[in-house]
Amino acid sequence: MKRTVLRNGTVLRGSTLEAVRADVIIVDGLIDAVAPDTATNSGDMVYDLNSTTVMPGLIDSHCHLIYRDVADPYDIELRKSIAEATIDAVLMM
Repeated sequence: MKRTVLRNGTVLRGSTLEAVRADVIIVDGLIDAVAPDTATNSGDMVYDLNSTTVMPGLIDSHCHLIYRDVADPYDIELRKSIAEATIDAVLMM
């Protein structure tokens, strides 16, 4: 069991996004608890989040659909027209 503790951050909690000072306990990649002043174990990865805000649930959904068959991403601007890039993006969806 891998446990990570994000300590001493401002956590936006629940559907109301209430700001509370708390620790976030993550076990095996999933949020297990949000609580103030959590006890830590010797094997825990602990990060001090003083002066930061934690907003669980955000994901990175950034992608480049037009980078199909391109060795260098900057090459896309040089060898493909906007129409070709658009077709590539549609095919990659």
